Amino acid sequence: AGWKICLLATPTEAPTTTPPAAPTTTVTMPPTEAPTMPPADAPGAGAWSVTEGACAVDGNCVTSPNFPSPYGDSQSCSISVNENGKAISVGSFQTERNYDKLFVNGEAFSGSVGPEGKISSTGGTITWTTDNSVASAGWKICLLATPTEAPTTTPPAAPTTTVTMPPTEAPTMPPADAPGAGAWSVTEGACAVDGNCVTSPNFPSPYGDSQSCSISVNENGKAISVGSFQTERNYDKLFVNGEAFSGSVGPEGKISSTGGTITWTTDNSVASAGWKICL
Repeated sequence: AGWKICLLATPTEAPTTTPPAAPTTTVTMPPTEAPTMPPADAPGAGAWSVTEGACAVDGNCVTSPNFPSPYGDSQSCSISVNENGKAISVGSFQTERNYDKLFVNGEAFSGSVGPEGKISSTGGTITWTTDNSVASAGWKICLLATPTEAPTTTPPAAPTTTVTMPPTEAPTMPPADAPGAGAWSVTEGACAVDGNCVTSPNFPSPYGDSQSCSISVNENGKAISVGSFQTERNYDKLFVNGEAFSGSVGPEGKISSTGGTITWTTDNSVASAGWKICL
């Protein structure tokens, strides 16, 4: 009778669906910070800088002019302090008592009593003035070294999840002038700024005995105008550009220099009406 053969249909397989991947969260680990080391002093900065006069830096010490030989008459120095919080050590100190003075933190030292143990202040000014007679051996002062602190290690912070958004930049504004900068800044003592002028302590009333001031000049190339000037001649002095003025002769017409220091010192007797100078 013969034969008949057939092919059976295969069932249709259901499509394979791949499930969506689970969302991932990025955990940012902050970098481990290196130990903080104290900054090294700038090379050659030293403990002192003589900004005016013939005083001399000797390593971490500073001396009167010509030390260890005697200093001269009618001298002055301004010395900037470059290291903070260190105690002053007196290596030698011999000046004419009450007349040839070293001013530290506004305090006057003369005779055989120096500023032993006084603490330095970065940016402070030490001043030295002599009268017109009787020179002594002078002085040498130093800054004592402070122990080196161990480096501070900051522990790593806990991990944080961060979402970074692009920063919105604020408009750049030109810097505003510092308020009250003015022509002068009194950095030490009781002298007073009055507009574009500066005066002796208590002006127009008489100043006091054994006073001192340091005044920074903020404007360059301007001539000084003397509004009033009356001090004890040869003993109560205003130093401008290293030149001493006393009596009734003030620094009329002297030219200002930005960053320069004007100093004022009085002895321990005979006060006069004082002075007022302007730019």
